[in-house]
Amino acid sequence: MKHELVQMRRQGNGAIVNCSSIGGLVGRGLLAAYHGSKHGVIGLTRSAALEYAARGIRVNAVCPGTIDTPMVSNMLDRGMLAMDDLLRELPMACLGRPEEIADAVLWLCSPGSTFVTGQALVAGFAPCRCHRPPGVSGGCNSAVPAWNESMPREHYSDLLALMAVANERSFTRAAARLGISQSMLSHTIRGLEARLGVRLLTRTTRSVSVTEAGERLLRVVAPRFKDIESELQHVTELSETPAGTLRITATEHAIDMLLWQKLAEILSAYGCATRMTKTDRA
Repeated sequence: MKHELVQMRRQGNGAIVNCSSIGGLVGRGLLAAYHGSKHGVIGLTRSAALEYAARGIRVNAVCPGTIDTPMVSNMLDRGMLAMDDLLRELPMACLGRPEEIADAVLWLCSPGSTFVTGQALVAGFAPCRCHRPPGVSGGCNSAVPAWNESMPREHYSDLLALMAVANERSFTRAAARLGISQSMLSHTIRGLEARLGVRLLTRTTRSVSVTEAGERLLRVVAPRFKDIESELQHVTELSETPAGTLRITATEHAIDMLLWQKLAEILSAYGCATRMTKTDRA
């Protein structure tokens, strides 16, 4: 940041965005060094913002939530995080994408935020509580209900992920189709299998196949999703189809010579039922 400030002092304005984390707003057991450094970034950001505001230089920080990155995947693999616990903390029940953090940074650098400085912008969800390390129980967290206690055990997104892998017979192709990383997809499937207590896919270094339990689940679930997609498509098509009653006031000559034919052509083109009545009025 000190090198950025040298140039911005010369030009008389600028915008700096430092990268902190929601870890700069809360704490987590066994990660004191990480959280301490992220708190420090926010403190540095706010101090610099006060010092350089009069020079036309804005300084903010972005605090990403839980994002689908190699670091998070590594923490999941090492058991430092659990996917089910993460999803319970996130109201949207999914991890963020790096592109979404980039959008937040671009906004802080844009003319749309010229009155914003000294802020720690949370991009994601920041829990208002600290986190204990795995295996530690008790304390204030035990009184906080899980976000999705009232939700079904099997999330729709998990079932869609299973269907994609089963159809593609490949985690790589299924991840590309769903627009998520392969590691995120793998963790999603493992979480679903853990909740159900049964293996749904058999994985080898060369192929992916569906187990008997997986086949049974898909036979029931897949048609339901197809029905839902079909109904959604039908609802969407209704927005493009004219409906209702059309009342036209015209002379008898205009009706007989022009309107009957034209209206019939229009309604026929949209596949609508045609019912036209001519009323004689004194």
